[in-house]
Amino acid sequence: MRPINLFFLLGVCLLSGGCATFWEGFSSYWDAPATAEPGLGQEVTATYGVEETITYGAERNVRGTVDVIKTAGDVSRISSHAIQLPSNPLRTITAFEYEFPDHCGGHHFRVYEADGTQILEYQYAPPSGDEHFIRDYVSGPNPFIEAGLWTAYDHTGDGVSDMTLKYAKRGSGILAGTYSQGPVTGLDARSKRMLGAAYDRALRDSVGCSG
Repeated sequence: MRPINLFFLLGVCLLSGGCATFWEGFSSYWDAPATAEPGLGQEVTATYGVEETITYGAERNVRGTVDVIKTAGDVSRISSHAIQLPSNPLRTITAFEYEFPDHCGGHHFRVYEADGTQILEYQYAPPSGDEHFIRDYVSGPNPFIEAGLWTAYDHTGDGVSDMTLKYAKRGSGILAGTYSQGPVTGLDARSKRMLGAAYDRALRDSVGCSG
């Protein structure tokens, strides 16, 4: 909101004899943003406290892809120490791995399951060669975990060490307090959009696609 002298504006309004017209213009000025939104070619940087409200990957597509991988994929058992996760299960992880045929996009997925936790991992390998393992917690030990990126616990394979705990306030007055919503990714906003869009596209290519 821009600083402005209200007494000066009132004097101009009275002298001009056109208060209604003047007030309409003043209202537009008052409501205008102080700075322009970033446009094409401008760098967009992450800002702490501003949350991404878009979820990448519809729940039905996430769960549909999980079903295909568990049905058609190769099954193996791996140690909980073989894969770095925000919260390592205490028991052996069951892994399902499947690569969709080329006419379905050729996307490579894994599903990890252990102790009530289910993770869908997408191996994103763009032509540039910058490979990423995108892990979407579908279910787990936290009520804030949801299918789709980027909710609690979701991360990239090399980004676990950059995750931070997210806290939220609850109640008011003497009942006010904070509680943990679990670890969240440390990716910047641009990377979250880029990887989220790639994940969503792979899900839409894969779900419902047969042999």
